[in-house]
Amino acid sequence: NDYPADLPGFGQAVALELSPRRLLILAGLSGVVVRAGDVVLPGDPIGHVGVMPGHAAEFLVEAPGPEGAGSPVILHMEARERGRPV
Repeated sequence: NDYPADLPGFGQAVALELSPRRLLILAGLSGVVVRAGDVVLPGDPIGHVGVMPGHAAEFLVEAPGPEGAGSPVILHMEARERGRPV
């Protein structure tokens, strides 16, 4: 199992196997739609980040202040090859 155990505090996560020994890890999810072994095709939902409600009309909105949106929710993306970040 190449999934890293060194990403504590990032919420739920999904590891997508792009090819043998090459993973793309998406962490910080508020919910996961896929299960282990699922084949994910382009456009398929993988999970939810939880920043905006699913019915929101816009995807990008102006931040309310100079420090940004102020939301502690982030999506962490990490590529790993042979178990190491690249």
